[in-house]
Amino acid sequence: MRLKRGVSVRVKASEPVTQLDRTTTNARRVLEEEAGERAEKTARLNAAREERDLGEMD
Repeated sequence: MRLKRGVSVRVKASEPVTQLDRTTTNARRVLEEEAGERAEKTARLNAAREERDLGEMD
């Protein structure tokens, strides 16, 4: 079977997807996004703190 360009194929899961499964998937996605944002913020704060501390030593 050849697919035409731009045509997507949906593969059905072997088990039915429940509302709980969808909610869990969305919650995990949100938590991962928030964890990434926190990691970026922590990196920015650490860099700013290091820059500040180096400025005080001069």
